[in-house]
Amino acid sequence: MIEKSLAKRGFIVVQKDENILIVKIKSAIIELALSDFGDNKEKFYLHQYLESPNGLSYRMQLKIFKKHEHHSIEKYFILQKIEKVKEFIEQNNLSFYEIAYQVGYRSPQHLSSQFREHVGVTMLKYRIDRMKKRKFIDTI
Repeated sequence: MIEKSLAKRGFIVVQKDENILIVKIKSAIIELALSDFGDNKEKFYLHQYLESPNGLSYRMQLKIFKKHEHHSIEKYFILQKIEKVKEFIEQNNLSFYEIAYQVGYRSPQHLSSQFREHVGVTMLKYRIDRMKKRKFIDTI
């Protein structure tokens, strides 16, 4: 009864250890995607970021995540960053180079190709057409 009431409000009751791990991984990735990469000059590895807080090897986390979410942790991270990019584009106060730098891409070309692959339009078209097709980060 309580679970149905929570579900109507958009919440879920996490019961299995694997589901708890998925929630932890998603929370860590969302937090990371929302952080500012602009000042982080060090080479970044997602697997190192996720291994310590969850206590499991990255390989094991990847296997569990893929089983439940049907895509990789890396793809989930990319999708979260793409949503952050959309937010920056909609604010219209940064160049594409600055946006790429802020979300941790080494080049605007790499960001541009991933954006087009996942959104279906170029970043310029997204900006010009004033598209507002962002997703809630917890629905990705």
